[in-house]
Amino acid sequence: MALKKTESKNAEYTKGEQGLAILTCLDGNRVKVKFQESEKVYELNIGTGDERTVPEYVPYRAPVKEETGNIKFFETRINCTMNESGTKIQFASPAQGEFTAHFTKFAVPKEGDIPVATSRLSKRTGKKYNAFNAIVEIRGEKRWNNASYAPMLYPNFGKDEDENLTVTSDELIDFTDCIGLNEGDIKYSENPLPAIEKIAKERDLDFKITVVNGFIVHFMKPIENWEDDEYPEKNSKAVEEKKETHELLQD
Repeated sequence: MALKKTESKNAEYTKGEQGLAILTCLDGNRVKVKFQESEKVYELNIGTGDERTVPEYVPYRAPVKEETGNIKFFETRINCTMNESGTKIQFASPAQGEFTAHFTKFAVPKEGDIPVATSRLSKRTGKKYNAFNAIVEIRGEKRWNNASYAPMLYPNFGKDEDENLTVTSDELIDFTDCIGLNEGDIKYSENPLPAIEKIAKERDLDFKITVVNGFIVHFMKPIENWEDDEYPEKNSKAVEEKKETHELLQD
């Protein structure tokens, strides 16, 4: 039986402009956000406490005066969501790179709701599909700790002959492997997300994410955690390609 279908609900806050942007650190504890698609610019005083307009995890580097007399401003490419009035950055995360992260929860419309795959409408095809979002947070890095992503995943779940939960897509296999889900941990059900979330929170594992244009494109366990027989020799080329991708993204 397929996962239960429900219609998506509105979140408790209202989003403003969202997308890839360039964050520039200005003088006087100010930042400028310029969205790439619309080219709209927002200038914000960072502020403190309840008046803070930029999340604390967003790194700020004050401009420096070079020997030539020119002022050097530090820029970072980010995935950004403003609030509805454009006076505050609601969410921000680096648009590119490889980071250590961990799973925190599955996204729900409001606190206390049970996570479940929801029915969504494709803007491109006009067709409905089922999906859910995981909240993945950066930690253990020098910069951007606590910044989060909400990768969308498809509920490609199945069951084996013993009624144990299985997964049927490579992306979902990578994700469940990273969060510590093992064969036989969970019995199949119409909605396995609550059980998966419980186990993932208890194990609280770190893993690597690769981000391109603001989206997680790959989940990978740290190489030091790989089992000897988990990635056989035939996959060594793919491993090297992943390492090369990481080096390119860090340049």
